[in-house]
Amino acid sequence: MYPLFLFLFGALFFIIERLLVFTQFNWKTRYQISDLNQNYTIKKQNRFTLILKSNLKYFYNNGEKFNQMMEVDMQNIINYLEKNLNYLTAIATLAPITGFLGTVSGMIIAFKDITNAADVTPQLVAGGIYEALITTATGLLITIFTSFFYFLFTGKIKKYITNLELTVNEIYKAIETGKLQDYEN
Repeated sequence: MYPLFLFLFGALFFIIERLLVFTQFNWKTRYQISDLNQNYTIKKQNRFTLILKSNLKYFYNNGEKFNQMMEVDMQNIINYLEKNLNYLTAIATLAPITGFLGTVSGMIIAFKDITNAADVTPQLVAGGIYEALITTATGLLITIFTSFFYFLFTGKIKKYITNLELTVNEIYKAIETGKLQDYEN
């Protein structure tokens, strides 16, 4: 059970850490080309708008270069959002295996007690099996809990990536078709 408790505390730590990051992260990615043309400024600053403004400043007339630089910069944002999610995957994978290992070792102990007992009672057998199955149930519960948050986080990130790609493609098309005026700010 001790390794399972370590997995549970680890999962809680990484889930809380990601929740804090996700709640403080500004997820806005959609901007109108007319806003970029008219204002040259994006009022709400976030990671995406900072790289967008920077890349527009230098590559407003070169769609290919703008697209290449945005890909590199967006990957940095995605890496930031995906940080520590691999630990949730590891915990979700290892917790049930550890639980099953606890079940097997518990069953071995239960059968050892049965062979050493002169009088085998149902309580002797049931007690060992009960203890053995607790670890399996605990491991599975940890996996369900951890997997839920992992899929919640990755779903949010995938939606964000889709919005990033849509916005960058729209701006790329505006650059290529000349709909985006000189961007100097």
